[in-house]
Amino acid sequence: MITRTLSVIVMVLLICSTVFAETASLSWNAYTEPDIAKYNIYQSTESGVYDLTDPIGHANHPKTAFKVYNLEPNKIYFWVITAVNKGGMESKKTSNEVWKYTGENPLAPTGLKVE
Repeated sequence: MITRTLSVIVMVLLICSTVFAETASLSWNAYTEPDIAKYNIYQSTESGVYDLTDPIGHANHPKTAFKVYNLEPNKIYFWVITAVNKGGMESKKTSNEVWKYTGENPLAPTGLKVE
């Protein structure tokens, strides 16, 4: 029954690809419940702190990817997702979160010498 299934943490794996030009591409494993309608995506700049009433977007099932735009440079972002069934019931958030720092790596030091 979908009611019981959705009360369990969604077992999806989020994979965050490299951030380029203030964007991030999220992807995850498809949920196997046949009644799933979509996945809600939540974003935060604090680990573990999400407003689960305000997703930044969604991906309709069976799509398992979402692109995030307009990320500010030099910030850390965190994401989790939930599954939503056709009746509108939403699962708990994923047990793992992914994060990405949008800043550039510092330049390598120069002028190293030994005497």
